[in-house]
Amino acid sequence: MAPLTIEATKADEELAQVQRDLFAASALKAAGEVSRSRWIASVLLGICFVVGGLVIYIVRQISSALRHVAAEMTDSAKQVTSASGEVSSSSQAQPPAPRRKVVKSIGARERT
Repeated sequence: MAPLTIEATKADEELAQVQRDLFAASALKAAGEVSRSRWIASVLLGICFVVGGLVIYIVRQISSALRHVAAEMTDSAKQVTSASGEVSSSSQAQPPAPRRKVVKSIGARERT
């Protein structure tokens, strides 16, 4: 029975060594995957920051353009208000225009 026990012990040691080797290989592979995942996450985070910066820049440009248009519209509205006030005051200062009478001629022929 001793030879059988020795063989079993030897097989156990070989199996344990194979398992240690597989565990080491698995640990290396996992470390590589973690490193790769971190790089991917870093790149995606960088892309998000760049896209976010572009969005902020575009929104600020559009906002600036809209503020400029609103200011121009305000100026135009003030000019229209001023002009309408001038027209109103000048029309009140003038005497009313005489009304014209429409006279039908008595002997006019009607066309048929």
